[in-house]
Amino acid sequence: MNLTALPPEKVPALMTGLIEPNSAHAGRADAYLPSPCIQNHAANLAFLPDGTLSCVWFGGTMEGMGDISVYMSKLAAGSTQWSEPQKLSDDPSRSEQNPLIFNASDRAVWLLYTSQTSGDQDGAVVKCRVSDDDGKTFGPVRLLCDLPEPSCGNRSWPTPKETGSCRHSVASVCRANAGVAMLTPQAC
Repeated sequence: MNLTALPPEKVPALMTGLIEPNSAHAGRADAYLPSPCIQNHAANLAFLPDGTLSCVWFGGTMEGMGDISVYMSKLAAGSTQWSEPQKLSDDPSRSEQNPLIFNASDRAVWLLYTSQTSGDQDGAVVKCRVSDDDGKTFGPVRLLCDLPEPSCGNRSWPTPKETGSCRHSVASVCRANAGVAMLTPQAC
């Protein structure tokens, strides 16, 4: 496989969200998603219940800083144009990062992400927002998991787990060094 390096100064002009054929690789098409941020990281793709492809990521000036927020862009079925990004988190006192989308069996779309005070990953918490309209809008930010160190390397991590057929049976498992804690839906 031949990869071509792209000079960093050329990237901003390409960030149109338009899917275009890649002239160096037959059958391949690329899109550079628009973003208001200088740094963008940890993209996660998921289809929404209506067939729209979503991409969530975090961006800002530098990972760990208070201006790091979660963003989402969408690609409607049959479209060749990604949407302008929507900012889904905005706590200036925390770095909000590592987002993922989870589709529950009741069509609720969950956004899960970590949130830490600037530079303090060991004190991270997991927050969530839930959408009842296929990811078009999201409800308020809620604290899902506040166990110590839920985002640090291999020590522990949040995992969405579907345990039934309605939103109230979705739970998150936070695995910590000392064991496993099940968080009930009341937490979110």
